[in-house]
Amino acid sequence: MDTPEIWKSTEPLLRWNGWTNWTIGHSFEHAFAFGRTGSGKSSTVIEFASKAALLAGYGCLFQTTKKSDTETYLKWIREAGRSDSLVMIDAKRGLGCNLLKQELDCGVAGAGAIDEDATENIVRLFKFISSLCGGSDQRRGTESIWDDAAKQLLRNALNVVYAATGTVDFDDLRQLVQSAPANQDADSAAWWRDSRCGQLLGLAQKNKPDSRAVDLARQYFLEEFSRHAPETRTSVTFNFSATWADLLARDPLRSLFFSKADYPMDIVLKGAVLVVDFPVDDKSEIGRLANGLARWAVQRAILRRNKKENDRPVAIVWDECQKTLTLSDVDFQATAREPRCMVLAATQSIGGLNASVGQDLGSTFLNNFNTKLFYQNQDPAINQYMADCIGKIQITKMVGYTRDSKGKRNKEYKKVEEYAFPPQAAQNLKTGGEEHNGKVTAILTRGGQQFGGKPGVKTRFKQGAWRWGWLNMIICTSAAYAKQRPAPDFRHLR
Repeated sequence: MDTPEIWKSTEPLLRWNGWTNWTIGHSFEHAFAFGRTGSGKSSTVIEFASKAALLAGYGCLFQTTKKSDTETYLKWIREAGRSDSLVMIDAKRGLGCNLLKQELDCGVAGAGAIDEDATENIVRLFKFISSLCGGSDQRRGTESIWDDAAKQLLRNALNVVYAATGTVDFDDLRQLVQSAPANQDADSAAWWRDSRCGQLLGLAQKNKPDSRAVDLARQYFLEEFSRHAPETRTSVTFNFSATWADLLARDPLRSLFFSKADYPMDIVLKGAVLVVDFPVDDKSEIGRLANGLARWAVQRAILRRNKKENDRPVAIVWDECQKTLTLSDVDFQATAREPRCMVLAATQSIGGLNASVGQDLGSTFLNNFNTKLFYQNQDPAINQYMADCIGKIQITKMVGYTRDSKGKRNKEYKKVEEYAFPPQAAQNLKTGGEEHNGKVTAILTRGGQQFGGKPGVKTRFKQGAWRWGWLNMIICTSAAYAKQRPAPDFRHLR
């Protein structure tokens, strides 16, 4: 019998400057990198920490922004020996995870009714979808047009489709709502025969004749929803017919997330390495939705797991996170530590984060990253944030001269507080490449930790030299220092 793997919180993943350990336990407090394009953040801490997590056997989700991200991540996965664990979320392989069915299967009672928690999870999913494909980024930090009437519609539609078909297909949901009866439609035999709503109601009652949930849904569609004023019906069904139909009911999103059930997203808890091959910059709204839906599903799987001390850790690698950040991600970030999840994220500007969810929620999101690295940039907002985040230290400083009674001049010293790293300290950091011979520097801080008596330290990287060796201790460069584990095999999902 194989000995179960143990992931101790004290096991190192990285060594900063060749010496200082960053551990599995530290990773659950999350890490965030700030820096402009070309500052070296992706080719150092994002790459090195990702490879450390891969070596250590983490289940991983890689979000993609640039067109080159997929090939970059596949290279990292190969170099870390995790190719057998790879599962691609793309349009080529024809595999999908039905997010609706996944949520409902976890919340179906014995009589076939869907419990309130499962329904609310679906409501949250649809809110999440609305925020990702809304008209402006500002919508991602605010409530959408959902109200109690929309929730009631969704709850009843879910119960009907699930009871009728044993699964939940987005097309069925959409068609049921669009063909729901108005006024006297339900009195017509033709409506029951030809409309998708009538067909599904008939099947649901046939399959679950004793289900109170089906009876309530039938009453809702035939007696309540059918009598709504036209304006109310239009408002309640808006997101179904206008916001979602064009994208979610079409491939590739439909096949990937709303119809097929080839695998559950909790495979990430068993060590699968997921790569979303829909870069946002290249695929626009479809890219935002594909990355966001995969992330939402992984977050749900993480939060649902039975928490044990030595559960396999999970990592979400999320460069340029501002492009798909939503309110639900802020909520998840506050609770991700206990279920042993590492979020490794990066952005070019704080302004981009605040544009997504607003300044207050943007600050809340960043505050949940205990490890922060600041790379070279000229952004005053980030540089001032760095200085304030690391804080001030007390130093003894010469402030002038005095003369004693004999006229002898003496230096005068005074204890003053100054920024440990003033804002301008980030402007002259090394950015790698030929200009700096692959050397990259960043300013590192981790809450509750001192580095030589200071709350921050300049950390050094060498691009391409991602794995720790004894030379790192001599030349003081950061690298991955993780114990390598066997790669779980998910090649059947290709």
